[in-house]
Amino acid sequence: MGVSFYNYHMQQRLLKGLHLIMFSDYLISEIAYRCDFNSYKNFVRAFSHGHNLRASDFRIL
Repeated sequence: MGVSFYNYHMQQRLLKGLHLIMFSDYLISEIAYRCDFNSYKNFVRAFSHGHNLRASDFRIL
């Protein structure tokens, strides 16, 4: 596959987060918890790094 297990798992968690941001009314902090992140900050940092956009900004689009 050309990607480590960790990176694959992180991608899956971020895709789940993206889906929840787009199709749910959950708060970003609750989405972070549902995607198995230890904290809201970790989710926001990983999301921003993976998508080059903050999670709260993505919801507005």
